[in-house]
Amino acid sequence: MGCAKHLVCLSLLYIFWVWPQTVLIGQPLNDDHSDSWFILYADSKLSGQWRIPTIGIIRYHDIFDNREFSFLSSGLSYKNNNNCSYTIGFAYLNAVSNEESISETQTRQYWVFESFTIKHQLRSSRIDQRLRLESRWISNASQTNFTNRVRYRFQYLKPIHKRIYLKFFDEIFVNVDTVGFNQNRLYLGMGQHISNSISLDLGYLKNHFPTQQRDVIRMCLTVRTDFSKKELAMANGSSSK
Repeated sequence: MGCAKHLVCLSLLYIFWVWPQTVLIGQPLNDDHSDSWFILYADSKLSGQWRIPTIGIIRYHDIFDNREFSFLSSGLSYKNNNNCSYTIGFAYLNAVSNEESISETQTRQYWVFESFTIKHQLRSSRIDQRLRLESRWISNASQTNFTNRVRYRFQYLKPIHKRIYLKFFDEIFVNVDTVGFNQNRLYLGMGQHISNSISLDLGYLKNHFPTQQRDVIRMCLTVRTDFSKKELAMANGSSSK
């Protein structure tokens, strides 16, 4: 019941606050750029409740042209039931900017983050909601700044044919220190479960910033491993000998 209440609260937040913000940032912007993102997501299960989520991202300006940044994050996630999970982790971003108008991409960044995720099953489809707080140390050649921001993501997954699924999400970023809009990511794509442990999705992402927007081709490979089963299999194998 506790998770259900959180789900209702976050849904109301999304309907009455996130979507109006998305509409506001949809106004005419100064610049329009294209990117390509290549993402590797590894979900390593340690036990029934503990996991290690790891994400690696390489982003290019245009397709395979002019690498803008590489990103790596990892942490420890605790799942208290089938619906709710809590994660604490760290991240590192190394950027080489191709756009002078985005100062953050000319930096190295070190993050510490905490997140809370709710998953809700609706017949064959699923809704995921994630709320994340990020504390970031942003360094360039002359100085290091410390900032905080909040991210909220609403994600919808729908199987459409056998192992093929539809994926949609919208994620808004809000600066805590200045209480202002940071960016918004709107994604629509399709994916396929290649096996029980590997899936691949490809789609289009619209990335809005306060003064510009970006068209993104986003590809994500997800690999899931279950170390708890491997340990159990090894134990059973050794005992049979």
